[in-house]
Amino acid sequence: MNAEQHQSKLPQAEPEVSPQEAVRRHPGKANRPSSPITSFRLEPDEAELLSERAARLGVSPHELARHYVVEALVASEELAAIGTAVNALLQEMHGLRQDLALSVEALLASAGEVSEKQAHTWVEASLNRP
Repeated sequence: MNAEQHQSKLPQAEPEVSPQEAVRRHPGKANRPSSPITSFRLEPDEAELLSERAARLGVSPHELARHYVVEALVASEELAAIGTAVNALLQEMHGLRQDLALSVEALLASAGEVSEKQAHTWVEASLNRP
């Protein structure tokens, strides 16, 4: 699931209900096995910011925090894939640059206007070829 798909799953505002009310509304839910619980503490200013954002979105701070954690997990996978793609593009670009330098050097030398050494020197200076 990508970040956009997860964003669309952010729940709409529901009134907070007590655990007793939740069990009354969904009696079988209390007996179902649940997924693992992950908890963490926030600094007071971070908790306040989370609460403010959650209120603006009409969701509980718990749901918004869960959304942010899942979004970060998905984004890290996407960022890794983007990094791999960028590295592949950089390698391809480096290869193309080498091919261009070699081609220009060959064209200059074969044109007969400059020596091979002069062509090589010009390509190194002009195309930053090592």
